[in-house]
Amino acid sequence: MKKNYTQKSERQGTTTHKRENPRSRHSVTLNIQKKQHSFSRGTTVIHRSTQTQFFDLVMDKLGFPIHERKKIELLADIPYDKEVDIKNQSLQQWWKMHKITAKLLPIVAAPQPRGYRSTTKRRVNIQPTGMKFTHADGSFTKADVAESLLDPPLHIEIYKTLYYIIGDKKNRDFAQSLNFIILRQSDKEVCCIFNIAEIDAIVVRAAKIIAEKMKKQLPQVQSAFLFFDPSRSDYYLEQEFEAKGSVRIKKLYGFDALRLSHNDVRTLASPFGFMQVNIPMANYIADKVKEIFQPTEEHNLLDLYCGYGLFAFQVGQQCKEVYGIDVAGFSIENAKKCAEFYPKGKFKFYARAITADTIENLLPRNSGRELVVLDPPRSGVSNDIMTAIADRSPEKIVHIFCNIEEIPRSLKTWDDCGYDVEYAIPFDMFAGTPSCEIMVILQKKM
Repeated sequence: MKKNYTQKSERQGTTTHKRENPRSRHSVTLNIQKKQHSFSRGTTVIHRSTQTQFFDLVMDKLGFPIHERKKIELLADIPYDKEVDIKNQSLQQWWKMHKITAKLLPIVAAPQPRGYRSTTKRRVNIQPTGMKFTHADGSFTKADVAESLLDPPLHIEIYKTLYYIIGDKKNRDFAQSLNFIILRQSDKEVCCIFNIAEIDAIVVRAAKIIAEKMKKQLPQVQSAFLFFDPSRSDYYLEQEFEAKGSVRIKKLYGFDALRLSHNDVRTLASPFGFMQVNIPMANYIADKVKEIFQPTEEHNLLDLYCGYGLFAFQVGQQCKEVYGIDVAGFSIENAKKCAEFYPKGKFKFYARAITADTIENLLPRNSGRELVVLDPPRSGVSNDIMTAIADRSPEKIVHIFCNIEEIPRSLKTWDDCGYDVEYAIPFDMFAGTPSCEIMVILQKKM
């Protein structure tokens, strides 16, 4: 009889984890549905309320009753031109509600409004009636594999194939250990991550067998990993335990980073770091930032919340020096690798929490003209960070908001710090959902 125990080397400083008995996760799923969704960039987890003012304006115009507003993809089923029109009306109304006098341009439509998500995930639910791959919130579907109009068709094909591979009775232990299956895609490469709550010799052996089948049946998937999360976190790449020294990641096969390219500029994105959900739109936004800044060799660029360096590399090519800061170590390591292809010292990246102290003491005082781009998570930027940036007297600032409700507070702080809004541009980064990104362009008051 096989023993159920974790086999881990004590030399690696890791701990032993007992396997739990296989069980139904129905009760776990119900509990998860009651919780707020959470998003994370690096180690910061941001909880998102299910309703915001802008959200309600969009829902009101669509005529959705309150009890039907929990689905985040409510707009995916309507014609895209209607979606854009509703968002434009709602944005203008929201802008007036908050008495913002700066000019708001019409929303920039998504180049690819459906099937665009670079990161998708399915929660693995084991029921008495069998296994299902549901949406991330645990909501059930009649189909064995939940589908979405916002996910690339290739991802749906991969999930369906994985369903049959993992559904083999021989893989029951592995299936019981699964929290999520995550797919991440760059221009042409796809990576698969199995988020597991239990790890031992049985699970690892099953994962290796599944990986071999994937190589044969899913050539589109160029790499696969195990990601250990015993907390069964709602967030599918929970980073909380990273600092405790636990072994979290095991590569099954393939590359270590996803390759991205735009305008002949190549970057690397970690499968476990922040990655833009809509890459075509993100590239368009990077081009727009460059157009706004008109960078020259006299400029230094400061890229805050830089991730893998999208703005740093796309906008900073003509700059004298470029500084990128992000709390996510995975992303910064890949940005540093890309920086090696440029003149030594031109691109500098730091894995740091972004605070006023970091901005004041880590970065050298600019001896010339400075440009700043901020692309923070949904929680936004604290007032003291904005004050620290303003104290550097940058020539121009581009502040990108993925949470529109952060704009009024932030604009008041920028105004207090001596910066006016030139104009704002909305981008339909999250097509098919009642959300968008807004870029605000600021310049120093005369």
